[in-house]
Amino acid sequence: AKQEAAGLAEQLHEAHRELEQARGELAALREATEASDMVESLKEALHEAMQEGARHLEDLEGSRAAHEVSQAEVESLRRKVCDLSAELEDTCQRLEEAQFVLLHKEQFNRNTSNKRHRLQ
Repeated sequence: AKQEAAGLAEQLHEAHRELEQARGELAALREATEASDMVESLKEALHEAMQEGARHLEDLEGSRAAHEVSQAEVESLRRKVCDLSAELEDTCQRLEEAQFVLLHKEQFNRNTSNKRHRLQ
């Protein structure tokens, strides 16, 4: 009976060790599962951050392109203003010349008219 009790005690002790080992393995498995879940969560967060970064980059590229278009439009408008300014200066110059010619023609016509009156 003593030997049988010692054998049972040994079996109980072995079962207890196996139980403790199983608990350790279970704890390690839980930690691994938590770590795996954490890795998955981090992967999802990284993926979302990358998508947000890509959207932001697209926005920046769109802004840059719009800025470049805007700069090109500004330059085009500046050239048009310069061209129109040059045309305006040219037109003013021609108007001044025409005014000068008209003034002299008017003066010539008056002189001619005065001479005719005197001759009559």
